[in-house]
Amino acid sequence: RAAGRLEDAAQRASARGAPDAAAQLAEHASRLTPVRWSLADCRRRLAASNYHARAGNGPRARDLLEALIAHLPPGTTRAKALVALADLVTDDSWDGLFIQARAEAADDLALRAQIERRYGRSKGVAGDYAVWEQHAQAAVELAEAADDIAQLVQALAELGTVRMFHGLGVQHELMARALALESSAGEVVIEQSPTRELGRQLLYNDEFDQARHLLQAEAARALEHGSIDARGE
Repeated sequence: RAAGRLEDAAQRASARGAPDAAAQLAEHASRLTPVRWSLADCRRRLAASNYHARAGNGPRARDLLEALIAHLPPGTTRAKALVALADLVTDDSWDGLFIQARAEAADDLALRAQIERRYGRSKGVAGDYAVWEQHAQAAVELAEAADDIAQLVQALAELGTVRMFHGLGVQHELMARALALESSAGEVVIEQSPTRELGRQLLYNDEFDQARHLLQAEAARALEHGSIDARGE
């Protein structure tokens, strides 16, 4: 019961823009969980790693994820830890981590959509835009099959962004669909908000006034929720 209350407190701290406090609360909740490495304990460890990453404490986030991966059998929970770690490592191991996460996600279509989207983004950062687009398209299809609005919103935004980087200009049609769905998607992760992605597309295409309006709104939202990229990108 105490662990559950601490987990709830961590979520509230995160929602008010205090990821560092949320991380400490989530770790305390994990320590108080009666059965070590149970589903509840692993959920709290995953949450703590996410909060640490958002607070800019990448090393602690990685430590938590590596411990989870070492202790868990193959499956969806371990896949979530693998993909989270892939986003945090600073060497070339990210590619293998994404591949392993994809294999362990099995028939969890929403999780597979998330993995494809994040894997594609990493490929894009490495300069492979063609493969990035393939992953983004796969993420859209998986999110549609899963009927997961939050994942679909983010996958559409990702696909729009990679097509823009391919020289196809601002992807108004794709982004309009993503924005229309955004209001029903719950709290979309800031880094993948279609509003932010459209702002970036406009900025890169020299439509500065429209871009400024969207990006200022997203910056305010990110500040409110304490959203900080652990790798400083």
